[in-house]
Amino acid sequence: MAHMECVFINLLIMYPILDFQSYTGIQLYGIQLYGVQLYGVQLYGVQLYGVQLYGVQLYGVQLYGVQLYGVQLYGVQLYGVQLYGVQLYGVQLYGVQPVMYCYCIFS
Repeated sequence: MAHMECVFINLLIMYPILDFQSYTGIQLYGIQLYGVQLYGVQLYGVQLYGVQLYGVQLYGVQLYGVQLYGVQLYGVQLYGVQLYGVQLYGVQLYGVQPVMYCYCIFS
């Protein structure tokens, strides 16, 4: 899983656009993302610790069982985002725009 984790982080840093990818059990610690665009990304059981997102755009993103710890979102735009069983701990939202449809299902 460590290899998968590294690949995911490198993809986010190297390529500003992720298209129709699926990731499971990813853990991100202290990651900073600037102007990242995610298209049709599926995240399963993802854990984010102290992650900072700046000007991030999410299109058709699906989050399953995601846990967010101390995450900061700046100018984030959500398009057709679906959240299933998402847990938020100390999350701060700045200028977040839930554009189009954003389904939030906390179970």
